[in-house]
Amino acid sequence: MRRWGAASVRAAVPVVALAAMLVACTGTRGSFASTVPGATVAGSTVPATVGTQPSQRPTLEGLAEQCRSAAGAAVKVGGVLATGVDHSGLVDAFQASYPGITVSTDGSGDVGADVVEADPSTAQLLGRSGEVEAFVPSLAGEVLGLVAGSPVWAWSSMVVFAVDRSRVAIVPSSVRELSNPAYAGDAHLVGDPRTDVMARAVVMAASLAAGGSPDDTARGAKYVFSATRAGVFTADSDAPIALGTTASVAATVQQWQEAGREVKLVFPSDGLLGVPFSPLQVRGSSHVACAQSWIEHLLSDDGALSVLLGHGVPARLAQLQQRSLLTSDMVAMVPSAEQWARTVQVTDAQLKTALQPILASPLWK
Repeated sequence: MRRWGAASVRAAVPVVALAAMLVACTGTRGSFASTVPGATVAGSTVPATVGTQPSQRPTLEGLAEQCRSAAGAAVKVGGVLATGVDHSGLVDAFQASYPGITVSTDGSGDVGADVVEADPSTAQLLGRSGEVEAFVPSLAGEVLGLVAGSPVWAWSSMVVFAVDRSRVAIVPSSVRELSNPAYAGDAHLVGDPRTDVMARAVVMAASLAAGGSPDDTARGAKYVFSATRAGVFTADSDAPIALGTTASVAATVQQWQEAGREVKLVFPSDGLLGVPFSPLQVRGSSHVACAQSWIEHLLSDDGALSVLLGHGVPARLAQLQQRSLLTSDMVAMVPSAEQWARTVQVTDAQLKTALQPILASPLWK
């Protein structure tokens, strides 16, 4: 029995576990605190009426009705624990819009799943094995950088610096800037790039910053090795600058915020890179309409805003920004429109090519 993506993003599981603990203890989902004084996010989920374009409703309502009448009104979503994105708000928003449809996103949903949310490598593997079938959601045309023939992605986990402002006076804005000896002992890499695609994305971003391509990780590995030898990077997981992705640094950010520290997210100007996640319809599912309803929901405005609050960067971010749908808190959690337009979304081929130079680096041998 396949366990979707569990081995590819091992470091992301504690993020979801922590989010579940927060829900159990407080009844609300954790989110990154705003860096804008006085700004707040009302509630833990996005209301069903917020931001959804009227043109989306017929498509979603029609599929949801098919789901209720013909498929048992249930959808199992697999791969969620491997994404690092907190799905509690997504589920709440979906069920508020379409009552009567049950959504399962826990680990048990990985077996017999109707939808699998997958990183590029997992998506390619499932496609080649014939385990998923094509479905193009109605808003696919609004997804930035979508390559013809590739699965439609719904959100990205973007490379980011999480900075504890109480311990860092001058916040670095780029990968190159972070290598300054002034940051000695201040930075740590979240995860192991040999086994964790989120950590690998950081090394790929470092290669981009060094003038190379994302899959030319010899440059990125050299950068991390040099910065480690210079004392900038440390093994201390509480060092005040955490390098990871929006999903993989979420647990660290939560811990710092709970300790009363001010946290700032920085999307490095020379390393704008993300790992895109695609929702895939599983072949042979008896809940086809339910699966398609969930995929459409992920791309809808409601779903996109819920993804954002769950530590992902929505694929349709540009549309949300253009229509001023983001609160000040949300703005602090995503790249600017200019940064988003320059962001590289990595592919399966790049992730695979990037691995060998990392394995060859003396830092990870």
